[in-house]
Amino acid sequence: LSPAPAGRQRVVFRHLLDLRGEELLPGDTVFYRVEAHDGHPRRGPAVSDTYLLRVPTLREIQTTRADRTEALSETARELAEAAEELARSALEAERQRPTEGRRGDEAEVGFEGTQDARAVLEEAEAANETLESMREELERLREEVGESALSDPALADQLEKLVERYRELLAEGLGDRIEELARALRELDPEAVREALRSMSEDADALRRQIEETLGLLEQAALEQAVKSAREEAEELADRQRAAAEETPTDPEDWAAGEERLAAEAETLAEALDEIERRLEEAGQEPASESAGSAGERASEAAAAMRQAAAASRSAAEGQAGPEGERAQQSAEQAADALEEAADALQSASEELGQGGRAAETEALARARAEALELAAAEADLAVSTRGESPVTPEAWRARQAALRQGLENLIEQLSDGGSRSTLLDRETGAAAGEAAERMDRVLERMVDDGARRLPSRAEADRIAESLNELAARLLASETAARAAQQNAGGEQAGEQMARLAQQQQGVTQRTSALLVPGPKPPGSEERAREIAERQADIADRLRALDDPEQELLGRPEELAREADEIARRLQADGPSAETLDRQRRLFRRMLDAGRSLEDDDLDP
Repeated sequence: LSPAPAGRQRVVFRHLLDLRGEELLPGDTVFYRVEAHDGHPRRGPAVSDTYLLRVPTLREIQTTRADRTEALSETARELAEAAEELARSALEAERQRPTEGRRGDEAEVGFEGTQDARAVLEEAEAANETLESMREELERLREEVGESALSDPALADQLEKLVERYRELLAEGLGDRIEELARALRELDPEAVREALRSMSEDADALRRQIEETLGLLEQAALEQAVKSAREEAEELADRQRAAAEETPTDPEDWAAGEERLAAEAETLAEALDEIERRLEEAGQEPASESAGSAGERASEAAAAMRQAAAASRSAAEGQAGPEGERAQQSAEQAADALEEAADALQSASEELGQGGRAAETEALARARAEALELAAAEADLAVSTRGESPVTPEAWRARQAALRQGLENLIEQLSDGGSRSTLLDRETGAAAGEAAERMDRVLERMVDDGARRLPSRAEADRIAESLNELAARLLASETAARAAQQNAGGEQAGEQMARLAQQQQGVTQRTSALLVPGPKPPGSEERAREIAERQADIADRLRALDDPEQELLGRPEELAREADEIARRLQADGPSAETLDRQRRLFRRMLDAGRSLEDDDLDP
């Protein structure tokens, strides 16, 4: 080291290992270590431990995604409960304060008189911290989904809406109320403390309602990711079981042990599917729930067939090799078939869940828009009745306005419930509904105050009608956007299908790599090479069958299919080679990019 302080014997290096040029793909692992050399004539290098950097597989990405969306949904539920408790605590603390401020009695105000208020302040600060952490986690997940190799445009759109809403909740939430209450407690001002507690209760209750509006979209996202994760697991399990069924066991006992391990995984999958079926049923997603239930039955059947295969294999090892060996292979094949059927059923559940959510969103918005227009027309008629040859009495006018106000309240509740199921309304729509409600309330309150002795002006009623028309216009814009998203669902589905095929290509590529290890070829290598070629050809067939009606995918499926066909022919004719493996890796990368091409993110060059 030059230059260095005299006597220095130790130095810390910060080194960046740049792996961007390595073309790492999901499932790859990099092993690395550090060696440090100096000029000592006899001492050798200092060598670190060996570390590894592992790029997660697509299935692991999907599983992590499902776990994180579920955790966010649970945190939102807990936050809504905390906001409800905070509103109740603040209201009780405000009611328990003396009706008249006693600023001179600082000892009582500073101790007994502020204990409940300080507890409320701590609750509010904890809720605000949770709100901030939720916003940060949503933003992290949104960024990761955008950068991930596993495309999911629907989740990306959901997260974008949620991030924006939680930013608004944080900006409009409890921060100002926390500062007001803390300042009142510092100044030992009983009246200011009481007012801050009252405001805290109102704002906490409003926050609870707004969080509950987001909860439905979070639960929808968590359900969709849980179904996709289960589908990925079923597909991978089916792949491994199919490989076991096509294998010629050299050690029946070892093969039986492998089948029992797979059976345990299939049983775990079946239990998870039972829970998913229950959650889908509770969410009112009956078609998706039925598909998930069917998948669970197939997974249970697969587990039973695997255990039968294991028992038959052990019998074959004990001297009944002929019939028992054939029975073991048949049971193993039945298990693979059942798991593939389970994966197909989960794919149906995923599509039904997405289509159901989009259809429910569009239907709710269309119904709300129609009702807003009806309210606006009725309000316009009411405005006309304020001036004319035979105007209505103030009492009758107020009764009709009160009925319209109740209709608007029902519409606002309907919008909240509809949004909770599948989407979030934009803030402008909510503001338009709030403005119309506020104008109605002002007119009704004034008529109550003066005993309904006079009618409101035509201009006042016209302004209410204008607000209702603005609400209808906002709802029409949201409905139009929802219908466009519904039409684009086919393209998103093509992207997801391409991502699943990329995952299958990943598995084929890994099998090819496993056969290229140095040294003598293990027994059964030729048979496994033929299986790899068949799987590569099957991927080519699925690429040709992929439905991309708008031709939105970056890599044309038919071009990718031709490359997959050529690779399959090379594998069949010459067996695995370094050149073939390289082509498989390039094909995998092209399929990943094609799956992500429906998103706005930059593609891997």
